[in-house]
Amino acid sequence: MAAKTDRTAAWAFWIVITAIIVGQAAGTIYLPSLAALARDLDTDPRMAQLTLSICLIGNGAGQLFYGPLADRAGRRPALLIGLGLLSVGSAGAMVAGDVTTLMIFRFVQGLGAAAGPVVGRGVLRDAVPPDRLVLAMSSLGLALALAPGSAPVIGGLIENLLSWRWSFALLLASALAVALLVWRRLPETLGDADRAQARLTGVIEGYRVFIRMPVFWGYGLMLTFTFGGLFIFVSTAPVLLIDTLGIRADAYGFWSLLPSSGFLIGTRVVRRFGRRLGGRRLIVAGTVILLLAGIAMTATALAAALSAWGLMLPMALFGIGLGMQVPNIMTRAVQLEPSLAGTASSLLGLFQLGGSAIIATTAALLPHDDAAALGLALTACALASLACLRLIPRA
Repeated sequence: MAAKTDRTAAWAFWIVITAIIVGQAAGTIYLPSLAALARDLDTDPRMAQLTLSICLIGNGAGQLFYGPLADRAGRRPALLIGLGLLSVGSAGAMVAGDVTTLMIFRFVQGLGAAAGPVVGRGVLRDAVPPDRLVLAMSSLGLALALAPGSAPVIGGLIENLLSWRWSFALLLASALAVALLVWRRLPETLGDADRAQARLTGVIEGYRVFIRMPVFWGYGLMLTFTFGGLFIFVSTAPVLLIDTLGIRADAYGFWSLLPSSGFLIGTRVVRRFGRRLGGRRLIVAGTVILLLAGIAMTATALAAALSAWGLMLPMALFGIGLGMQVPNIMTRAVQLEPSLAGTASSLLGLFQLGGSAIIATTAALLPHDDAAALGLALTACALASLACLRLIPRA
């Protein structure tokens, strides 16, 4: 029986990770093509930047839907619906003839991409033993960080060889393949007792459970400000590196791996020292590192001319802080009320992506050749995240 349980957990883990990677790649794979996209659709580069924000807003909106659905109908149906929407959005984006149409389908893509992290956190809570949950969550967080950072490598190669439309074609094929994998191989991990409890509680009451918890607000707002800083960088970096510094589209993808590498280091710290230091200490340490990264970028920009290293090394430090902070926030938050793990995951996703998307729209207001302004924005977001620690008990 134990062997069967281990196999179930292993299948569930890897399928969820695959779904998350495809969904998260949808947000950023086309970033090296932003300048070419703007020319092709005859639009302003700032409008092209907003296609990232609109996807994040769709992702945030989708968070409220999948959690209650996954807690009541099951994890598999919720994930299949998300992958279906991701496929529709990718197909529409691939053939969009103007920026308005592209934004509509980018919103649909975001709605679909929301399913992976929301349902994934619920699946891990169901299938992974409690003593291994923080490690599983750190792996999920690693996928959330590596996919957006790595996808532009592929997108840059596609832009050089073909065009930005083929990036969306690849996403369409990938989403359909993962949907088939979910249909054939993903076991339903939601237990009957948890399903019955969730149905008894009700959707609105389930949300009220968490809205009434100051500690949950603390976790959620920390994610809002942390990812707000990250997405300000993600939407600004292609303009700074490609347009201002003249870095080739395919080379941009490799530079974007530096923050993801930092995140990997941060998750390794969690794996090695998590039990000894405790989740709250790692959350504090990670948030302080985020602040230091923003200060480092600002100081470097004021002291020297704009350079790729001056941008990306501080972001590698930012990635380390992210890798230490986020998995511990996710783990502690979904364990506040175990029978409503999907609902908690939905609200966390709303904070993480919906709130941060609103913050990220300010990226269009930043100067396209001023890394100091970007560094100050990251510093402000880190300070706001640090202030939210007052809502989280020391225990």
